[in-house]
Amino acid sequence: MRLLEWIDEERRDSEAIGDAPILEGLIGDGHRVVRLVAGGADVDPSASTTPESAALRRLAWRSPSRWSESAAIREVCLAIEGRGLDAVWARGRDIWSPAIAIAARCSVPIWLEIGSAEEAAAARTLRGLADFVVTVPCPSFATLLPARVRGHLLSVERRDAGSDSGRVPLAVPPPLLFASHATGAREHAGSADSTSPQARAVILLAGTAPRRPPQVLDRVLASLARIATDATLPFELFLEERADELAPMPRRLASLGLADRVTRLPPLSQCRGVLGGEAILVSPAPLGRLEPSLIEAMARGSRFVGVSGPALRGWFVDGRDGRLLAARSDRSQWEASLRDAISAPTAGQTPAGVHRWLARGARLEAVRSVLRRLEGPLQGRFSASAVATGA
Repeated sequence: MRLLEWIDEERRDSEAIGDAPILEGLIGDGHRVVRLVAGGADVDPSASTTPESAALRRLAWRSPSRWSESAAIREVCLAIEGRGLDAVWARGRDIWSPAIAIAARCSVPIWLEIGSAEEAAAARTLRGLADFVVTVPCPSFATLLPARVRGHLLSVERRDAGSDSGRVPLAVPPPLLFASHATGAREHAGSADSTSPQARAVILLAGTAPRRPPQVLDRVLASLARIATDATLPFELFLEERADELAPMPRRLASLGLADRVTRLPPLSQCRGVLGGEAILVSPAPLGRLEPSLIEAMARGSRFVGVSGPALRGWFVDGRDGRLLAARSDRSQWEASLRDAISAPTAGQTPAGVHRWLARGARLEAVRSVLRRLEGPLQGRFSASAVATGA
């Protein structure tokens, strides 16, 4: 099968680093892949381990303005014309519009790999879709999709009778690549004197959906300020950056006496390998994306304290590795949960609900299953005239 696989900038740095085994598996299966990378092919994290070959080519997508998008789409179509195209695989909301346009011009189906609760809710804006399939990272996101898109979740549909293709998965897990990352959080956490209680790394997550309520953040920070006065519960505070960070944050930290123990972290959607094991992940807002960094941290023994949200549904089966609070929980409830997490011994195990994302080869098998569906009744063929008529 000839694929145009396209990943947007928001998901590139956090997910593309784990794509090398996927690309190698698809090439080994006989597929030909053109990988379109936001920001340029030279910034693709998978390039170092999976170089270009006759079956794999990388093209740059420079995120053009709305006025120049049509010209950029024509350039992509012309660049792949000689290779042919059977399907477009779109990963990320920022490239939905041009990906759908290319699929329409080339008369091929499109696979929309929804990556977050926000993307699932935004699917109501999708226009121009004809033949398409959709997958979501966890079943709870399906409830956020509009009815006309939800009908394309191929969770139980089979191909021809007697086919060994199996069921097309509802959920395609995020790509993971485990490595021994010496992270700042872990180094700080292990820097305490061995004769004193080991300082725990507390990671304050920005959250994604909905916007973080200021009053919840105030309760979390006030709870941490009270715990900071307890010498038996030492911790270092790490704050995930966010693009729309409130200006009063530095003053708020200073007024609570936390400014001297805060280290800023880049947005987790733009990096991997930042969170070490045995950290306390704190979220004052629901999480709407299954960031690979968070899954890796939980697999290494980190604990979670925070507001739940659709991305975490089913993670903490027995409740031992995560404390889920309601958005209206008061300060005393936050403080009690944080104290328990900081004082608890190292977990040393992965939460039961996280295991399904860690199975070796799970993502590759899920991708193969979707591609088998695309090779079926929805199969299309690239037409050179489609480029000409769409110009």
